[in-house]
Amino acid sequence: MERQLVRALYCLGEMQLEIGEPQTAVESALEALKLDPYRERTHRCLMRAYAATGNRPKALAAYHEFRELLADEVGTNPESETQALYLKMLG
Repeated sequence: MERQLVRALYCLGEMQLEIGEPQTAVESALEALKLDPYRERTHRCLMRAYAATGNRPKALAAYHEFRELLADEVGTNPESETQALYLKMLG
């Protein structure tokens, strides 16, 4: 059930971004990440949502926080798609 809820919150966040409601997308993504902090697609959704609200620094910080979580807990780096999103936001 929890995994289905995480997926539903992620999908909700993506839909909220598509219809131009980035702040509610931030909230949905954050709720999903409380349940599954390692779901990378949700982190990308959160980054895009923060950027869409005009808060680019928060989007970049979200990447750094996720990168640190992966390094500390799993000993790995974000996927190339997440890294590319981060680099695009830097540019």
